[in-house]
Amino acid sequence: MREMEDAESIASEIRRREFLRLAAAGFLAGYVIRPTESLRAQSEPFAINATLAPESVFGFSVASGDPNPTGVILWTRINPGVLHSGSPVGIEIAADTSFTQSLLRLEIPASEVTPALDYTLRVDLSGHLQSNSIYYYRFIYRSVASKTGRCRTLPHENETIAKLKFAVINCMDYTDGYYSAFNYIANDPSIDFALHLGDFIYETIGGTSFKSNPFPDRTITLPSGSDVALNLADYRALYQTYRRDPFLQKALENFTWLVIWDDHEMANDQYHDYANNSAGAPDHPYTTDPAYQANSVSLLRQLKFDSQQAWFEYNAARVKFDAKGTDIFKRLSIYRKFRFGRLVELFLTDERTYRSPHPEGETEFGERYFAVSDARQRDPNQTMLGQVQRDTFIHDVAASTSLWKAWANEVLLGALQVLITPDLLGKLPTSRIGLLTADNDAWDGYQYERQFIASALKEAGVSNLVVLTGDLHTYLAGYFKKDFNQLLNIDPINLVGVEYMTPAMTSSNFQEQFNLPSDLEALLEDLVLVNNHHIKYFNSHQHGYATVEFNLQYCQYVMYSVDKTQNSSSAARSVVKQFLTPVGTIRILDVTPAG
Repeated sequence: MREMEDAESIASEIRRREFLRLAAAGFLAGYVIRPTESLRAQSEPFAINATLAPESVFGFSVASGDPNPTGVILWTRINPGVLHSGSPVGIEIAADTSFTQSLLRLEIPASEVTPALDYTLRVDLSGHLQSNSIYYYRFIYRSVASKTGRCRTLPHENETIAKLKFAVINCMDYTDGYYSAFNYIANDPSIDFALHLGDFIYETIGGTSFKSNPFPDRTITLPSGSDVALNLADYRALYQTYRRDPFLQKALENFTWLVIWDDHEMANDQYHDYANNSAGAPDHPYTTDPAYQANSVSLLRQLKFDSQQAWFEYNAARVKFDAKGTDIFKRLSIYRKFRFGRLVELFLTDERTYRSPHPEGETEFGERYFAVSDARQRDPNQTMLGQVQRDTFIHDVAASTSLWKAWANEVLLGALQVLITPDLLGKLPTSRIGLLTADNDAWDGYQYERQFIASALKEAGVSNLVVLTGDLHTYLAGYFKKDFNQLLNIDPINLVGVEYMTPAMTSSNFQEQFNLPSDLEALLEDLVLVNNHHIKYFNSHQHGYATVEFNLQYCQYVMYSVDKTQNSSSAARSVVKQFLTPVGTIRILDVTPAG
């Protein structure tokens, strides 16, 4: 018994000293930080009535994101109907799920929870936590405790760690399937962090675009009454609908997330309209509907602002946001990097805010997607990242001293060409028959910048580069080259790294989008491999997610299929493929277990 008392006394003294250090340093200015011991007898804000359901106050549970060695961003939303100006929000951080080893308590004024940010609350714990550690946290408001969240900090930048594993996720159209895959992710103890590559929401809620068989119980109604988001209220409604899903909530609770966006967080195939200093959205009603033509530019600019604000409100991200900003580029900046000790440095890029219009025009087929390769795709003025982001990215990757360099890249980096006829899709003009670039919305439409980046990284001697890609609703493994016209994958001067693509969790893949029978889908996948020698695997008929593990010997990428038609914790799951890239090489080895 005496030993237990001594241990508790030591722990208490550690907490007291940590509190004094934090208070002296002035962390979390504006919030009240107190040593745990001084609050044990207080009724507010840390008293809990266990009979009250978390959802009565915290309707979207909790989340954490953007770790650093001394903290994470914690996130929640208070249901506005229960908000009371005199009741502060409590946050408790502990070393265990039962909170018997409480380490830190924060008291946050209710004035921090406002309609201006849709009653969301984020708290940056930088400076409060130990490196490379797991913590448990909960929000408490008016005697109601949220569900318990689990977060993880980064190791110090020069710390040696043996391995690191991410869940890799993207393209999760709520109306096009169930999130059973998130249950598998949430329950996988080997995963350290979750990485989302974009299309967390879809701006559309109806119609057939990007959807195969909408599920009757996954319908959404927007405040505007439209079938596509038109304003901030609509985007907020989308995030709220998605975040009510219990499997998604469980994954958000269990891991610290790193999130980037793609186009559907605003509108399909969005870009920056440099001519009008506005957003471009070729399929959105503000572009296509004559009723909006007179004010199209200003409406699209505001739509971009609205989508940026909603993204900021509903993601636990440490990013620069100016709610009153009028410059699209400066209002919200989300490209950033994370260093996981000496093992991995992860670079997240924004490939929508700064990109030029599509090189061959904005109609769907024949311009944005299928197009004959020509000089417009190789125009030096075509940019995906914008000069500032591009130069920052190249500098940071080249300067990285981590063993592995990982690039969180929204859209397909490698070339994609297909031999296609009108009979296959029925939408291409006769003049377009032949070997065509299949996705000008990806890096194929920005070939000069792709080659510029490849050459710069190669000249800088960057090694062990792994590109993690989403967007195409496809499983893919391929090589990143300076020159994709060189067919062989053996020239060390031409090879830059490897690219692994995660499939859509629910969003329609090629087989669904084009209603292809299985034999024709198999033929299409074979044609992709025949016409693109740098691609070693291509599968666009299943859904799921992937995991990537980095260690001192290799990078291992595992592709999982999960049945999106089953809203169940026991939905069918299988390993599709398993690839390995040994350290110090640019190789893709298929190590999928037999059977």
